[in-house]
Amino acid sequence: MPTQEMLDVTGFLGLSLRAGPELGLLALACLTFLGGTFIRGRLLWGLVGVIGLGFAAGFSAIQSGPAFAPTRDFFCFDDVASCVRLIVPILGMLMLPILVAEVDDVRAADIVGCTLCACAGVSLTSMAGDLVLLFLGLEAVSIPTYVMLYLARHDRRGQEATLKYFMLSIFSSALFLFGASYLYGLTGQTRLTSVSSNGLSRGILELLADPSSQRFDMPRTLAIALIFVIAGLGMKITAVPFHFYAPDVYQGTSPGMAGFLSWFPKAAGLIALLRVLGLAHGHGEPFGGMDGTLIWILAVVTMTLGNCLAIWQGNLRRMLAYSGVAQGGYMLASLAVGPATHQHAGGVGPMLFYLAAYGIMSLGAFAIIAYLNDPEMPVEHIDDLAGLGSRAPIASWSLAICLFGMLGLPLTVGFIAKAQVLLATLVSPMAAGSSLIGILGLLIVFNAAVGAWYYLGLVHRMFLRRPLGPQGKCGPKVQLAAGLVCAILTVLLGIVPSWLGWTQIRQGGRVHAIVPAVTMVAKP
Repeated sequence: MPTQEMLDVTGFLGLSLRAGPELGLLALACLTFLGGTFIRGRLLWGLVGVIGLGFAAGFSAIQSGPAFAPTRDFFCFDDVASCVRLIVPILGMLMLPILVAEVDDVRAADIVGCTLCACAGVSLTSMAGDLVLLFLGLEAVSIPTYVMLYLARHDRRGQEATLKYFMLSIFSSALFLFGASYLYGLTGQTRLTSVSSNGLSRGILELLADPSSQRFDMPRTLAIALIFVIAGLGMKITAVPFHFYAPDVYQGTSPGMAGFLSWFPKAAGLIALLRVLGLAHGHGEPFGGMDGTLIWILAVVTMTLGNCLAIWQGNLRRMLAYSGVAQGGYMLASLAVGPATHQHAGGVGPMLFYLAAYGIMSLGAFAIIAYLNDPEMPVEHIDDLAGLGSRAPIASWSLAICLFGMLGLPLTVGFIAKAQVLLATLVSPMAAGSSLIGILGLLIVFNAAVGAWYYLGLVHRMFLRRPLGPQGKCGPKVQLAAGLVCAILTVLLGIVPSWLGWTQIRQGGRVHAIVPAVTMVAKP
């Protein structure tokens, strides 16, 4: 008869197997750091990283099949984790060539190892069922990012960008950890599922909806905990008013590293917000039957201020930084709808779809900018794109398609993503009882129109303006190839969005295909 120790060992090995892609990426990162001290070469270590991420994506796809039932414990293997664990390695494979092409042979292994650690960190965050694992996942993204910022650019502006991100990221981690310690003090445990079963998650959502409510008799310390947790994660999401560092850091670092910052830390912050607020669990009525006013306010202010400030930017990367702020606002708007129920798909699925779509479009845009960026004549100002349509037609059309996607034009995946967020707000059960959700839908449409001003302005400069001066040389073709792949995916997934639903899980004895925009079905 098996002993308790044997059962514990078996359970530990089972969990290790389920977390195999992430553990494998971390192990490969360690080997890359070590091997880079002996063998130098961008091509070699770039291929090692891409192959490792490819194996991680394949292993994650196998584990998301019907043979692997969802579990919720220290590791939370559910539909959210299944989606993210497939999205992250694929975007990592697109990101690596862009980053590796910007560094020399000496630093290539370090940049690859840090990228693998960051990809593993985002995946660990998505499957965290415990506050401790959630914090470790967030730090697995933040710490490599400090190193990557330093490796990407060594001049004064690069050092300034590294220092700003380092100091503010440490501050955000401290805020999150302080808030998490309050949550632990209120419940006596760190498991997020246990917190939810004790009613704290519902109390959190009720308090978000109405801070003066006493229905659940939640202690006032909970409000303090939420303020610190949301502030800490808001800096990673670049939600207003925690966005102020993003334009300076994007401008000071390299284009490829700006592309990395535009998605990976943001994805980790949004997914952590899902876990802490209990929105990924799919239990109970959305927000305890009430609207999430605080998330609503963050979403409205973030997308509106981000779009308005982007209009006034002359620097290309600062413009895209504010564009990323606005895109984060759209994803927060999706979360304001609430979790999935039996009658309503909720806003979690549209948020995941939008997150994947934005990752493809953003990385494609920054890949083309990195390709056009000549160290002798860098692409800094928006007018530096003038005449690009005749000088580099493939690059200009790839960039234009990615910009069209972020704008939300039809036949792009960005249009499907915005439409799903808008649809989630219109059909939400909360829309009938709260005018805020209806107003949120109108503001999404308004902000999409505001974004057209600067997105189409860039396209106008590329195709309808003549160059203002001599043009620099283009970079490695691998960056152009990455941007072209992202542009193709932007169109293909806009025509066939169901391609994002490549995996299946079992919920309530039934098998559901995961199409993030549609079928986030709650567990009975």
